[in-house]
Amino acid sequence: MKKSIVFASLGIMFLSAGTLSTLSTSAQEQHTHTSEIISNQAYVSNFSELKAALAEDNGITTIRLTEDISLDSGIKIHPSKQHVTIDGQNHQLTEQSLGVHGTIYVDSNSSTTEVNVVNLSIMGKNYYGPVNVDNSLKGVVLNYTNVNYNGPQLVHNVKGFANFYGNTTINIEKVLDGSNVAQEVAEVMGVTINDNFKVTHNGQTDSAFWMGTSSDVQPYFIINDNAKVSMDIKNNTLFYIDNSAKRPLDMTVGKNATFEVNTIRELFRLGNAGNILLKNNSKTIINRSTDTTKTPTIQLSGSVKPEKGAILNIIHAPETTAPTMSGV
Repeated sequence: MKKSIVFASLGIMFLSAGTLSTLSTSAQEQHTHTSEIISNQAYVSNFSELKAALAEDNGITTIRLTEDISLDSGIKIHPSKQHVTIDGQNHQLTEQSLGVHGTIYVDSNSSTTEVNVVNLSIMGKNYYGPVNVDNSLKGVVLNYTNVNYNGPQLVHNVKGFANFYGNTTINIEKVLDGSNVAQEVAEVMGVTINDNFKVTHNGQTDSAFWMGTSSDVQPYFIINDNAKVSMDIKNNTLFYIDNSAKRPLDMTVGKNATFEVNTIRELFRLGNAGNILLKNNSKTIINRSTDTTKTPTIQLSGSVKPEKGAILNIIHAPETTAPTMSGV
């Protein structure tokens, strides 16, 4: 029999207040580097075309893959491109090089504020991800829609944000020869998840999400209404939160959303949650399978706030002696 703690908004575990403290328009067609360009779009079939489309000052902001492409070396997105979309059209991008600029990247002097990665499968090798944002840049948004990723790390945008839409599948693991070791799913300040999102995290020494590096932004983890989210944390923890004493991680699980975590340990390797908002009829299930540490499964400095019909169920294996939740 497993030990479990269940919180429901109507249950006796909560106080009566409902908290537990503790795309210019030109029709002209051009041809450059043999890729087809229409308006501000380019259709590319190989690495050279992809690089020309992204790196040159050509007005192209939407790139569509017509073949699987090998990312042979780094590509700097031209600094004048404020918004960029890479549409894989259900093709695959395979990373081949390592290093901070060994991938598609947003340079520190760039005006780029948003990169969209759409309908793409990615075989990762570089733990700066398929699109890296230099560390000095603040507030850049990376959007991923219908992305299937296998590799050491998908998102490196330490002072920016990541949003996920459509069907997202992420497997953090060393899958290519010469790859970096498996690290995080994302290094960011804020994460927003929509629709269907599934993570398998096989990193040995790193948590799935490293957040809080920027000291002037409150980190957040938001699961929007009706999303279905599952995370399987094989060896480490879900969160690593810097600066949590001043800016802890705020978490929201939206209306009718499902959030399920399977982990061998506590959720926070470093830091803690601030407030946790569980919206109407949301369901959050945390399964902790071993007694690896004695740290509470959830640590928070604020409160858990359940709305009507919300459920939080923390399930421990019989041998787990750590507390389910504690204040800090």
